[in-house]
Amino acid sequence: MVNLGNLLARGAEGVDRDAVRSVELYKHAIEKGEDVDAMIHLDFLLAKGAEGVERDAVRSMELLERAIEKGEDVTAMFNLGVLLAEGGEGIEGNAVRAMELMSALSRRVRT
Repeated sequence: MVNLGNLLARGAEGVDRDAVRSVELYKHAIEKGEDVDAMIHLDFLLAKGAEGVERDAVRSMELLERAIEKGEDVTAMFNLGVLLAEGGEGIEGNAVRAMELMSALSRRVRT
């Protein structure tokens, strides 16, 4: 499901981009098994917005928090750190939490 969602999010030769369908597939993967990869990919579409998909920074942040809780995913840690450092669109900046995430990320990457 996630791979098909990725293909539709990007498009490819012979495959039209379909961000709306991609979002549906990611949501289904999350509902079925709390798929961290689906959370990260859905976060990206929601954080940036895409054709037919409205930006939703708050939902994006929730997905990243869940992904981190599930397994301290380094991509989720980085993305959430950036989101909290920058704030905006319904997200209150939180420099302390952003630094905590980046420090934890640094420790994980070094080991």
